[in-house]
Amino acid sequence: MASQTDCEVFVVGTGPVGLLVTLFLAKAGIRTILIDSLPDVDDSPRAMAYGPPAIVELERVGVAAEARQVGMEPSDYNFGLRWITLPNNLVAEFKPEDRAPGSFDPLLCGQYQLANIVRRHISEHPSAEVSTPPR
Repeated sequence: MASQTDCEVFVVGTGPVGLLVTLFLAKAGIRTILIDSLPDVDDSPRAMAYGPPAIVELERVGVAAEARQVGMEPSDYNFGLRWITLPNNLVAEFKPEDRAPGSFDPLLCGQYQLANIVRRHISEHPSAEVSTPPR
């Protein structure tokens, strides 16, 4: 394992942003170390539906199709996406018919499943590593 200073970019946190940034950098051949306090992916229930801006980035980094295979059934491609408050008041909504022509297919996949996919993709690049700090 490389030392923590043996990198061009040091990313902290294996949340969705940290993972995707690390994968983008790894694909560009930039020596990157991603560090998180947890040794493995947190599999607690969290996000599972991704809005259009996130899907664009998941497509760009090359993991969207695999995430769809893990998290979706054919009937899931025709769904709406809603943001609500705790008392169940609607904040915003995307209906299937609101989809822009030529946009990417929707993506439903548990955040922990997506994290495992992205971590595997990162591991395929010798320029990047995921580690935990020494205790």
